[in-house]
This record gives sequence, C-alpha cells and structure tokens, in this order.
Amino acid sequence: KLISIELYNTHHVSRGFSRKELKILEIMTSRGCPNNCIFCAGHLNYGMKIRFRSFENIVKEIDYNIREYGITHISIEDDTFTINKELVRKVCGYFKKMKLTWNCNTRVNTVDYPLLKLMAESGCKKVAFGVESGNPEMLKKIKKNITVEQVINATRYAKKAGIRYVECDFILGSHPDETVNDIEDTIKLIYKIMPDFLMLSIMCPYPGTEIYTMMLER
Repeated sequence: KLISIELYNTHHVSRGFSRKELKILEIMTSRGCPNNCIFCAGHLNYGMKIRFRSFENIVKEIDYNIREYGITHISIEDDTFTINKELVRKVCGYFKKMKLTWNCNTRVNTVDYPLLKLMAESGCKKVAFGVESGNPEMLKKIKKNITVEQVINATRYAKKAGIRYVECDFILGSHPDETVNDIEDTIKLIYKIMPDFLMLSIMCPYPGTEIYTMMLER
C-alpha cells in the first residue's frame, strides 16, 4: 500500500514471463545460501547461514496479494529454492490448490526427478539452474560444488518432468585460470543440454568476495 503496484508492472521479472499477460508477484521464501562459490556476494549480506520463512507466513503474503492485486503467477527469487524439500512440497501443494503458475531459481544438486515432477504438477513453468562452467576443473576452482553429470541429469529430469522452460546460467571468466579450452567445454555442455533460456554473463568481482581478492592479488 505504501508504493503503487503500478510501479512494478512495467518491469521485467524473469525470462519467459511478461507482466502484460500475467499478474506477477516476486517473493523470497528464504534468505542466504550455505554454499561458498567464490564469486557470490550473498555471503556479505547474509553470512553462510540460510533462514527460512514458515509455510504459514509465505501463504499469508501470497493470499494477501491475490486478494488485493489478483496475482496469478509467483516468481520465487530465493538463491536456491529447493534446499528445504519439506517446505517445497508444502508450497507446491498450495500452488496446486490455488491453481497458480510459478518459477524459481535453484541448483542442480538439490533436485531429483520426483521433486521436479511434483513442481511441474503444481504449476512450475520454469526452473533456472546456476551452472557457471562446463569444465569440471573450473567448477572445483570456483567452489560451485556441482558436477557436469549433475547438470546433465537435472536439466534432463526437468524437461522430462514437464517444466516448460529450463534456464541455465553461465559465467565467462569464472576464474583467472580459465582458458579457451575450458570455455570450449562450456560451449559443448550448452549444446548437450540445450536449455530453453541461456544466460551468459561476464564475471563481476564484487568487493569482499574471494574472486575480488584473487583478482587484486594477480
């Protein structure tokens, strides 16, 4: 009520979803991330812990926005929505009951086929995976804590489950040691998994991150 909802209706939310067609609400069900990727500034804001909202608190916010603004689609902006499986299952049940569509961001090592199938059946239209690199050694150096095999499996499972859009996000220059051959591995992986949406960004060394210190030293 303090800020006009119309100010939000002119801005892009997530690839594949337009405010011209949907009444979209952006929410966070948690804050923080327990992982330690060298490029992430989230630790500077939230530390290494992750805090979850209660299911009741999440539903209360969404219900209010449905009543007040006729919301039809939920964009979950957590760094990794599928860490808390119990919470995900409860939220999926609510989305299915309310006949809402939704999308989220997550990691390839926190999903499996049964969970993705449940998400799809509850109205999930897109899942975005942070992959960063297609080279195994680079994934270790940036402390991503995932494997190329997990990337391949997660994207395949998401498509098989019936999630309409699978997005994969990559970073060029994810580590100072990255070579042209490493980038070729990333290109090969992109062609192998064929995501519906591809985000390819350039490393941004945020002050205070490990990659920032590393770049200064070099």
